[in-house]
Amino acid sequence: MSPLKTLCLVAIILLDPLGLVTATNQASSNFIDRIKSVYYSNYGQHNVVVIFIDDEFLRNTNETWPLSYQQQAVLYRRALSLKPQALFIDLIFAQDRSEEGDELYKLNALFRDYHSKFNIKTFLADLDSANSTSQFLNNYPYKGLVAWSGYKNQYPLLKGNQKTAAFILYQEYCKNFGCNFDPFYFQQPLHVQWGFNFSDKQQYFTKTSNCKPKESITNSLTNLFISDMFWRFQEDKFIQNCPYTLTIPASLLLSRDEQVKKSLKKALTNKIVLIGASIDGAKDLVHSPVHGKIAGVFYHAMALDNLISYRENYTRMAPEVFYQYNVLEIFEILLVLYIWYFKKRILHQRNSDENYEGNSKMNSVVPSNESSQGSRKGSPEEKSPNNSVNIGHAISDPQEEAVHWIIFNDLRWKTLKKHRAYPMILTILLILFITVCFMIFTNYGTINFIGLLLLSISLTIEFLFKPMVFSNPEQG
Repeated sequence: MSPLKTLCLVAIILLDPLGLVTATNQASSNFIDRIKSVYYSNYGQHNVVVIFIDDEFLRNTNETWPLSYQQQAVLYRRALSLKPQALFIDLIFAQDRSEEGDELYKLNALFRDYHSKFNIKTFLADLDSANSTSQFLNNYPYKGLVAWSGYKNQYPLLKGNQKTAAFILYQEYCKNFGCNFDPFYFQQPLHVQWGFNFSDKQQYFTKTSNCKPKESITNSLTNLFISDMFWRFQEDKFIQNCPYTLTIPASLLLSRDEQVKKSLKKALTNKIVLIGASIDGAKDLVHSPVHGKIAGVFYHAMALDNLISYRENYTRMAPEVFYQYNVLEIFEILLVLYIWYFKKRILHQRNSDENYEGNSKMNSVVPSNESSQGSRKGSPEEKSPNNSVNIGHAISDPQEEAVHWIIFNDLRWKTLKKHRAYPMILTILLILFITVCFMIFTNYGTINFIGLLLLSISLTIEFLFKPMVFSNPEQG
């Protein structure tokens, strides 16, 4: 391949016209995330709990949204009384809505009281301390960033001097479990790996009849593959309707049932607890390749779960080489060049073989004029008893010669086409093998295997079905 063609091909990949490379790359990432979710470890699942505020809670408390500070205090006090290791509130205190009998400072007093008496820290969601107009939030010491830009679909752990929600909760977790939380090892953003199987304890707090049941890994992967390959014809998509993290409706915290209280105490004591909400008309949603649209609090919970499960070996993007292009993207470019070069090499080699075979077979099937003349002079095989033309005899009729030529080309095509496709089929297997190796042996995101497979398959189809043009040796 000429240098100019190589540069043009590389430029197309780097410029990503119409977002085709980005689209296939995202599809590759989502597919691998869905595969990994089936066998994702449940180690972190035992340590993280979400208390969820929904419309049912508003109806049961006769509240409107946003909640009054007084009602929030009741909810937070109940959660803190169950002695969690730490509490994170994924609600924004961007403005002070205090009024007589419903003051924000009372919440501050509640948080400080539990911290001083029981060493339980309450962390608040922070959009950006530098731009916050809330004096309460600016002065509050324990905050975790929940909004950012410039990280695509990655979850940053550190943004300048600010720590994000998952990382600050992970640091709190490590104080009891002795893991490393040195910021030096957590500079790169995290690629959140979602889990598929919901908690075994979920059945004690909510109905699980609409959840995808747990299956063997083999059955789950089979159903996943069928769902993703034939998604247009699947009514029941391979989507988990229940969050991976143990989820407790906020309404249960107000229950006076003793059995419910015992279940809550067992579920929340010494756990990292996050409180979030999803209210009609005020939804905070993110996209999960496993769940579809899901409340944002579960994004922070899943990122924390990843840190607890993988620690400093969490999944991340490959190191950048230059201008936002990382090692995997450079590797993908090299693979594309290899596939393209391989195609040209195959075509060149096959053309050489075809010319050689064509000349050899034509000498035996359709002899040259000189050999034909020699045959006419003294060959005993010139005519058969029934005056039919032998295979070694020259064909004088142009129409009969064309028929022989078509038959000969068809035979050559059938024997050659399968051999031409073999190298590209091996290339497809190589891409799949590399993808599996990246998935198992590295903590980087996957390569754009869907884009590479589409390229390889298209070339394989071209080799199999594109008509071959043969030249008649007698015509030069």
